[in-house]
Amino acid sequence: MSAEPTLPAIMAELAAAEQAGTNDTDTDEILALMQTAAALPGGLEQLVERFAASPVRVLARTLAFLLARSVSASDTPGAVAPLVWSAISALGTNDESARVNLLSAIQLLGARGALPSTTEPVPAGLGAFLIDVLQHGEEVLDAAGPALLSLDAHGLLERLDRSQLQTIQEILEKLAEPDNPFTRADIAALRDRLSAA
Repeated sequence: MSAEPTLPAIMAELAAAEQAGTNDTDTDEILALMQTAAALPGGLEQLVERFAASPVRVLARTLAFLLARSVSASDTPGAVAPLVWSAISALGTNDESARVNLLSAIQLLGARGALPSTTEPVPAGLGAFLIDVLQHGEEVLDAAGPALLSLDAHGLLERLDRSQLQTIQEILEKLAEPDNPFTRADIAALRDRLSAA
């Protein structure tokens, strides 16, 4: 009978995969390792601390997926929220799927009542992340619309740094132009609401 893997052993295996430049063909193995780690006490926290800034796409994407799933499944989604904000601030890859997963996590935080209240500070890195995702392709924009609407409904957009909010408004203006193939009803509605504020 083999011993259960320890968190340090799993973290070491993931670090070795990162060092080797693991690629998308290793997704199932990376997911299995991260799921095992996340199920251990302190595992998800250590995964975020160690791999949120990883430049290796499959590591960042898989971690973002686990965060979204954790928000959805947790009895205390508010406890997962700081990990989502840490991952957003640290994101070190240009992978679109990682962004989609993090946007899903934001939307789920809103749906589960776990976004910061009006008395709590806006999470560090949120404004820069939103500016970034609004400049990606259709898949990311499809996830950005609902996440932005959720953030707006909870009063977080209007509390962003003024220059960041202005940049977001300018991007939304361009995205909502009639000849833009990425125009979405939720993006246009958000542009109109922010313009009226």
